[in-house]
Amino acid sequence: MKLNIGQEGGHCSMELSYLVKLTLAVYRVTQKIPLQEPLRYKIREIADKILEEYVKSNPASSLMLRYIDLLQAFFHIAQQENWVNPLNFQILSQEYQKLAQKIKTHSQKSQPSQEVIHLPPKQKIEAKEREFVGKEIKVRPSFRQQKILSLLKENKQLTLSQLRKLFPQVSDRTLRRDMESFLKAGLISRKRMGRKDVLYTLKE
Repeated sequence: MKLNIGQEGGHCSMELSYLVKLTLAVYRVTQKIPLQEPLRYKIREIADKILEEYVKSNPASSLMLRYIDLLQAFFHIAQQENWVNPLNFQILSQEYQKLAQKIKTHSQKSQPSQEVIHLPPKQKIEAKEREFVGKEIKVRPSFRQQKILSLLKENKQLTLSQLRKLFPQVSDRTLRRDMESFLKAGLISRKRMGRKDVLYTLKE
């Protein structure tokens, strides 16, 4: 069976939605590896660390590159064992190689410049920060959003009432805004459950 990883438009490999899909693809492929085989869990662990590093640090993180190199080595080992169609690991390897190239390119473009930077007034900065993300998630998500993504990856579904219990200090409006950003990024689907609850499902 040939693995299919959906591509995003634009700078797809540097977008959170693409990284989530790539991580889920790793989980699907490694399901074929025997349960008692440590490599099954090691590959997943490194894939999770790449996603985590993107969220909490910087898309151009050198640590991400080291994790990708390690993951490529694990792919090579798993490919030799013939647990899974080798083509699946080839596809995953190619996608992570593209990601590594994007990181290197982004890092080069992000080198400090000698040019004098004129900062906009504080009011404009605050207004920009309040801007809601449109088509895709273009900024690094918060720790809360990363936690929600992790829970969705584990459980496939979450309701708004469950989110309220998990984050009692966070308002309904903020939680709905978080889920709306995932919805617009194409990561989840939404279904109303009565008047007060909503079911969110992670897309495959």
